[in-house]
Amino acid sequence: MNPPIATASHVTNTALDRMQYRADPLADTTISNILGAWNSPPTGSSRPTLVTTWQSQWQKLATVTQTFAQWPDNRSIGAWQASGAGLSPEIGAPLHSYAQASRHLPDWADLSKIERAEALFMDYGVLSVTMLFCSSLPECYVIPDLAVVLHVTGQLEKHTTYRVRATGAMIFPVMMKGGLTAPNGGGVAQIFKVRLIHATIRNLILRGSPEAAIAALGAGENGCYAAEAGVVPP
Repeated sequence: MNPPIATASHVTNTALDRMQYRADPLADTTISNILGAWNSPPTGSSRPTLVTTWQSQWQKLATVTQTFAQWPDNRSIGAWQASGAGLSPEIGAPLHSYAQASRHLPDWADLSKIERAEALFMDYGVLSVTMLFCSSLPECYVIPDLAVVLHVTGQLEKHTTYRVRATGAMIFPVMMKGGLTAPNGGGVAQIFKVRLIHATIRNLILRGSPEAAIAALGAGENGCYAAEAGVVPP
């Protein structure tokens, strides 16, 4: 799924600084290829005007979301074909490429460590998720940059309990026995979807890929992002 992780002896402050600008290139490219270029709305546009201007993007995102139902477990990822009603080539082709590249664990994955982690989760899972829901997540939510993203998506004030449950919906399929390794496990499939969801949020906020946004800022451009306009899918 991702390149090998550098060992501690090879990590420098410069490398760490650059990593804060790196998101998930594969998922980001997939979503960027699906959504295409964002049209620039008239200055001072109202929310209805913005929604109309970007209606094509919303429709494509709706199709991607509907496709998630075809990936209930790890086996379904490997067998999935880009076909079906409403799945045009401009959506199906990027998703198929993403599926082919993401369906296997990376070469550096250690199966013995994964099995050990699964066993630990069975022993301490209730305690760990209780700490996550009651402490770790709330503490993350007060970080300004993260809070802004959650506010833009409406997941902080309006759907708080859903946001917490959604985190659990990812953790359990990943951590249960066979979640990442068994065909009937759900861990790979769940991560598969979460990566696309996060890439979608980044694309909505930046109106493009993180790489394009960084290049624009480096060139001195002052982009007006969807987050500034307060626009989320209707």
